[in-house]
Amino acid sequence: MDTTTKWAATILFVSAAVLLVSGLLVWIGIYALAGFHQLFGYALIVSLWTLAFAASRAGVPTGVVVGAVSWGLLVLALGWGQRYILPGSLHWIVQVLHLVISMASMAWGRWLLSSMRRRRAASIGAAA
Repeated sequence: MDTTTKWAATILFVSAAVLLVSGLLVWIGIYALAGFHQLFGYALIVSLWTLAFAASRAGVPTGVVVGAVSWGLLVLALGWGQRYILPGSLHWIVQVLHLVISMASMAWGRWLLSSMRRRRAASIGAAA
């Protein structure tokens, strides 16, 4: 795994942890953290897309790469628009959906990483 991929993976997982904590704090009413939360959201998405690019270059199937990139777009769209969806007493549904979809970005990142490792192991095995 190259340096860029290692950094992207680290940023993905660290930002996910920061997002979970800051998101819960925003959820309970500490709205001053919303900008901080959004900044780490961007870091999560950029790192996911960086992993997707690296996976594409490593020969990971196109469907997996496109799925990860699309998932990042979904997270962005929901993050940007969530305050306008189901305002009022049902807004908690959108917040939970945002939490689940955003945290699933980590699963996409892990899938990309494991796919890259399998491709590398297969190419090493084929060369031997």
